[in-house]
Amino acid sequence: MNKRTVVRTLCLATVCLALTPTRTFAQEAEKPPEATLKDMTWIAGHWRGKGLGGDVEEVWAPPLGDSMTGMFKLVQNNKTQFYELLSIVPLNEALVLRVKHFDPKFHGWEEIDDVEEFPLSALKPGRA
Repeated sequence: MNKRTVVRTLCLATVCLALTPTRTFAQEAEKPPEATLKDMTWIAGHWRGKGLGGDVEEVWAPPLGDSMTGMFKLVQNNKTQFYELLSIVPLNEALVLRVKHFDPKFHGWEEIDDVEEFPLSALKPGRA
């Protein structure tokens, strides 16, 4: 798989995860893989591509302190459809992706104190 394919997959995976109901490891009787933010440094960068019927953009900053932060947006017909603010944080010797969604006027989709959470379920070199 070349870098461009990985980048497009990453952009679309973030949106797909955000649109998938959260499943907990307790529900699936699985233990998350042990991981640290160092294991995720490979996603730092800026990407643009096509997907979800429009143009997508994703930006990830390298780890700083106890988290990594990112941003995703979907543009269709030159109009932003939504944004996501993302963070990857340690949780019980594993990692969790936290996502908040916003409309084009930056009104949150979730309740003010709610956040979508997606525990890391697998970790391989260059893939999470």
